Amino acid sequence: MTKALPLSNNQLIDLLKKEIQPAVGCTEPGSVVYAASLASEKCRGEIKSIEVLLSPGVLKNAYSVGIPGTGEKGLELAGAIGALLKSPAFGLELLHNLSTDTVQEAKKMAEANVISIDYDCDEFGVFVQVTVTTDQDKCRVVLKGGHTNLQLIELNGRIVFEADRTDTAEAKLSLRECRLNDLIQQAATLKLSETGFLLDAYRQNKKVADLGLNSKYGAGIGFGLSGLFDKGILERDVVNEVKAAVAAASDVRMAGVDFPVYTSFGSGNQGILCSLAIGFLGEKLEVSEERLGAALAIGHLVNGYVKEHIGKISVLCGCSVSAGLGVAAAASWLINSDADHAKAMDNLLGNITGIICDGAKGSCALKLATSAGEALISAFLGVEGISINTCEGIIERDIHQTIANLGLVTHKGMPNLDTVMLDLVLNRDCRN
Repeated sequence: MTKALPLSNNQLIDLLKKEIQPAVGCTEPGSVVYAASLASEKCRGEIKSIEVLLSPGVLKNAYSVGIPGTGEKGLELAGAIGALLKSPAFGLELLHNLSTDTVQEAKKMAEANVISIDYDCDEFGVFVQVTVTTDQDKCRVVLKGGHTNLQLIELNGRIVFEADRTDTAEAKLSLRECRLNDLIQQAATLKLSETGFLLDAYRQNKKVADLGLNSKYGAGIGFGLSGLFDKGILERDVVNEVKAAVAAASDVRMAGVDFPVYTSFGSGNQGILCSLAIGFLGEKLEVSEERLGAALAIGHLVNGYVKEHIGKISVLCGCSVSAGLGVAAAASWLINSDADHAKAMDNLLGNITGIICDGAKGSCALKLATSAGEALISAFLGVEGISINTCEGIIERDIHQTIANLGLVTHKGMPNLDTVMLDLVLNRDCRN
């Protein structure tokens, strides 16, 4: 049973600062770069091999995205770059401003079959293991539960670092133990002095969207939607403008452009969706910066709450069911803070829960556009008192049980989806 826990503003802000972080490129190959950098930093001598072992979800999300600064895709390339850089302090921004020499050396290493990529079907969510072997040392690094969440460093068969189990996420603030309405109400009390960094993240992600709106990157979904305004096919209203903006930012990110994007609980696309959809709506409604900052906090926190049920990497599209819910709740609060925000969330979940995650790639931009548009429509309908009937399908009378149902669908109803998707992707022949 979900219970009410007393939350301080400081707790919420500390959590948000930890989870709203800049990343260059997709976070899944980014985590491989980070792990390889950690392992290589511990080793002396010439690199002989790099072994990468991933969960199916991480491999699925890392397989088809561009690696910033290289003009190419490929986990072999990501592993090589990380091992060459030996700069783990940069975290998920390791791929920023790569030198030409590093890229060329990494490409030669990848082509020389020094790097192996495999996955472990018994691992769920975020799991990255990288073993770097040189002519003098061998180091194994394990990340688990988060894209930079270090669990183990083993050097030459001796454990030199192991995460303290008493200092894990479970021992810290758990959003899952909160009631959503309490979480929303607490976030609504946050002041601009506390949420300024969320507004900065929104503005940074808006710059990324502007790139994709003004030029075609990747699939060019956002650029294409924007062009439909000029042709009179789409109305230039807040819903369609948000759809174009989130798609454009995702286009840029999925293409591997070297431009930092602020994430939300481990996902760049979810960071794009939460920040841009809520930020654009707030500007259209001409709310104060303080109110917009609180709304952004609501969106990110609801996203984090849902991800604690379905996992940081899910078989369901997180932009739909976690970030989308964050947008729906925050939009409902922005439109009318006294509304029943569960109505907006019910509308969204009853509509697009079935969107699966078939890996991070260019077409994610379309999914972001769909999720953003439906989240805003769900909120406007909910504020008007229009919502899906409870006790229908996945929807329960209590929003907490509805979200718990998402967890059941994810963990019990669809546990094999990632491995099925990998069979499709890894065995596909895309040659002309």
